[in-house]
Amino acid sequence: MPPSAHVEHGTDDQLIRWITLNGVAVEHWPRPPDTRPPAPIDTPVLYLVAVGAADPDADHELVDWVRLPVRSDELRARAETLLARARFAGAVLPSVDADDILRIGGELAVLSPLEGRLMRVLLDQSGRVVSRDVITAELWPGSPPADTHVLSNVVRRLRTHVAHLPLRVHTIHGRGFLLEVVPTSGPVPVVPTMR
Repeated sequence: MPPSAHVEHGTDDQLIRWITLNGVAVEHWPRPPDTRPPAPIDTPVLYLVAVGAADPDADHELVDWVRLPVRSDELRARAETLLARARFAGAVLPSVDADDILRIGGELAVLSPLEGRLMRVLLDQSGRVVSRDVITAELWPGSPPADTHVLSNVVRRLRTHVAHLPLRVHTIHGRGFLLEVVPTSGPVPVVPTMR
């Protein structure tokens, strides 16, 4: 992406996705009505502040903000700074790379492409229930499987692959799935969320 590229109202989806998958929540400011709750305080948060809006309360080492429009290289630098602060504070940041390898705190799990996509969806909405419909649309865009048990089987295989990690995938009956980071005796886990 050229350094002069700008992000207006969060429209650079590829960069925003990179930021969230690397552990930084990206939130719009002011918060639109009827949005989900803000990211937990132990999650690095980067606010995209609308033109003319009041500055957000960013009095925390894991919170920063930029006013829109913003250059893409500036947005990426702010996100990288927040990640460095989180790591310095001892945070464990889960991420799934392009090869579908899930990494968290020096541990890893090799996932299938479907499991990798599922984990990305759950990480994007960490701590929140993600409906079966949303997950199915992400895993099989345009052509969902006829058998509804296919998703359950992918979730079962994912649980097996991450059983040794401080992550749990919960079934919320009648609603969907929820990813939980299980506290360990080591560093404080930080889980990315996505707007």
